[in-house]
Amino acid sequence: MRISFMLMLLCFTASVASQSIAPRLSAAYEKLMRDDQFKYAIVGMTVIDQQTGKVLFDRNGNVGLAAASTQKILTAVTAFDLLGVQFNYTTKFLTRKINATTTALYVLGSGDPTLGSWRFESTKPARLFSALDVAMPTSSSLMVGYLDDQHYDPVAVPGTWMIDDIGNYYGAGSWNINWRENQYDLHLSSDKIVGGPVSIRSEPGLPKYQNHLKVGKPGSGDNAYIYLPTADSVYILKGTIPPNERDFVISGAVPDGRMFMIAELVRHWVGRGNSVTAVGKVEADLLKGAKVIYEHQSPKLDSIIFYFLRKSINLYGEALLKTIGYRNADSAHTEVGTRAMKAHLISVNVPPGAVAVLDGSGLSPQNRITSTALATVLQYALKRAWFNSFYNALPVYNGMKMKSGSIGGVRSFAGYHKASNGKMYSFSIIVNNYNGSSGSVVQKLYKVLDELK
Repeated sequence: MRISFMLMLLCFTASVASQSIAPRLSAAYEKLMRDDQFKYAIVGMTVIDQQTGKVLFDRNGNVGLAAASTQKILTAVTAFDLLGVQFNYTTKFLTRKINATTTALYVLGSGDPTLGSWRFESTKPARLFSALDVAMPTSSSLMVGYLDDQHYDPVAVPGTWMIDDIGNYYGAGSWNINWRENQYDLHLSSDKIVGGPVSIRSEPGLPKYQNHLKVGKPGSGDNAYIYLPTADSVYILKGTIPPNERDFVISGAVPDGRMFMIAELVRHWVGRGNSVTAVGKVEADLLKGAKVIYEHQSPKLDSIIFYFLRKSINLYGEALLKTIGYRNADSAHTEVGTRAMKAHLISVNVPPGAVAVLDGSGLSPQNRITSTALATVLQYALKRAWFNSFYNALPVYNGMKMKSGSIGGVRSFAGYHKASNGKMYSFSIIVNNYNGSSGSVVQKLYKVLDELK
């Protein structure tokens, strides 16, 4: 009898806690919508009780909105389910004897976004070059190229990305061979006078530029952007950096990750006294008679997704999406990957019309996701065997485990929180078309989310 009473008391307490959160969230939401920054905005917000699965709060939860990088949650969950935690990429290096003095080295990629990355000890260029130096047969002359992969999308960048983004490091394309996350650094120096010139120092082998950068006001920060005009190989630098800078670094996206790697391989072996020729793309029929001398394994998927979510690396999302397409339909194309991801999300109870994704990272402004769909996927992830890896990858903002998102006119957050009373929530909040400063919008969204504490 006493046990039954205690169970009833616990259920009653949980019910009261669930009921009390809704009015607080409602008041905070209505206050937000009265703010001038949100006068012309739409805000979708959904909160789910983790224990019961009940939706505790919903405003515009079924309205499709651009969610920016919180969309990475969908890509990560789909990748964990369809590829598996232990999945990794393999890059093969093959050699073929051309004649008595010349050896050809071919690189066969599988879309690994971590190859040459500085984030993992095992992927750093020096580690790879050391392994290749040991594996390479002795030859007085080398030819270096990459093998064409007919399964891989020839279009490296999703067609719905904006030209403002392509050319900058966060707009890097995804190929079957990616190198150093397909990005490079430019070192800038600025004059002391506002409107004055900005000079550039770049590394060998990097793209050509038209420099239109100017000196901005003191404290103006990084407002420098790199543009790659259509059908052009010359980048355009526009915008401003603060005055009196001596080594102001901005990062850009390379025009071809495959040749970015080949060029560095050539420089490496030339530096060791070899005669080396870059031959670029070679056809697969040249594999006849070729021998695999080394296979590079990427980190496991859980490690890739850690940086994908924690550092919000768009390249990782696009590479994973193409890999999902290849695993599902033998075609590593963006469109095939998005179809596979949407089909999987529908299979885990996301309504068909609640998700319309056009890339794997959330950079496309044409993506549409409902806040309820995001919260539903977060709730689904709780019961998966890989959940701890997923949860660990989420950043912490405002004392809450959640992914953030930001593109023009968009701010979003989605994640998990345990309240002071022990209640646990899965939540998402997305705002589109706000006015004014993004920083102040973030603080106001935090105020709403503070009600979950």
